[in-house]
Amino acid sequence: MNQILDKKDYNSPKAQFNKGKRLLGDGSMEAATRAFEKAYKQDKENALYMSYYGMCKAVRWGEVGLGLDLCTRAIKKEFYKAELYANLGRVYVAAGNKKGAITVVKKGFRHDPENEQLHTMMVELGVRRRPAIPSLKRSNFLNRILGRIRHGMSAPTPAEKAEKEGPRGRRKP
Repeated sequence: MNQILDKKDYNSPKAQFNKGKRLLGDGSMEAATRAFEKAYKQDKENALYMSYYGMCKAVRWGEVGLGLDLCTRAIKKEFYKAELYANLGRVYVAAGNKKGAITVVKKGFRHDPENEQLHTMMVELGVRRRPAIPSLKRSNFLNRILGRIRHGMSAPTPAEKAEKEGPRGRRKP
């Protein structure tokens, strides 16, 4: 039996938010922003709606002040949700503040160390591990060898796994 949804269900904040996430995943930032805006305007207390709307406004439309305000307020409401930190990190990147983005992402790791969005952001930001021997230059032969050994011994992060694998978990050729 098909369930018929009336127009009200399609315009619910949750439906608009899910539509926005789908559009964002497809790379349609403008349409995603409109969907997140509708969700946020219907439920201004929802931290997820607030965060995604703020992130889109900052990244797509350059409204960094609004993005920072909304994303920061969202984190104050629900500090334990890692994706809120990822959104605030994207706002910092849009503002040209890479150091701020790294700081926010590291705070997100405190709440969810395995979050893929945060790992992906760290890779995109180009964050590297400390040299094996900090008193030597990163390019020093010993640091390079010890770094390779350490890297080979550590378990790959979810972002590193995703980088090695293609879509749907298949290995890239």
